[in-house]
Amino acid sequence: MKNAGVNNGVIIGLAGVALTMVLYFISPRTMLTWADWLSYPIFIFFMWKAANDTKKANGGFISFGDALVQAIIATAIGAIIIGLFRYVHYNFIDPSLADTAKEIAMEAMDKMEGFLGESQVEAMKETIEAEDMNQTLGKSAIGILATTIFGSLISLIIAAVVKKDNAEVV
Repeated sequence: MKNAGVNNGVIIGLAGVALTMVLYFISPRTMLTWADWLSYPIFIFFMWKAANDTKKANGGFISFGDALVQAIIATAIGAIIIGLFRYVHYNFIDPSLADTAKEIAMEAMDKMEGFLGESQVEAMKETIEAEDMNQTLGKSAIGILATTIFGSLISLIIAAVVKKDNAEVV
């Protein structure tokens, strides 16, 4: 049997890369502000699909644990592909993305001035200015780990919805 988690994880990764590039070609600023938000439905759908494909392959039954594992595998593989692509994108395709990300963060702070106050905004802007926005392998690894952990929480919900035990069937 093919591993549904692996297959759907690869689809998540490739779809995430494609989405990133489409948004990048629209505008690097659009990519930086929308890519993560727009990738969530892709992740959730293919996490569910990984668990559901396994359920179908098992005659319509799947335990909570098996559904959880398949969804987490899909999340982790998708996160790895997207995280490695992000590293390549920032460092080799368009190294100016780090500067653009910093500009976006500074503009966001300007919008918060009425809420936070001028002194707090200035302090936050100094912190942002000092921040290295380049994408390193370490930052990529942290992003992959964070995405996998967050995806694992969503996987708990997916597994609870998809599970169907055959213990009651006689």
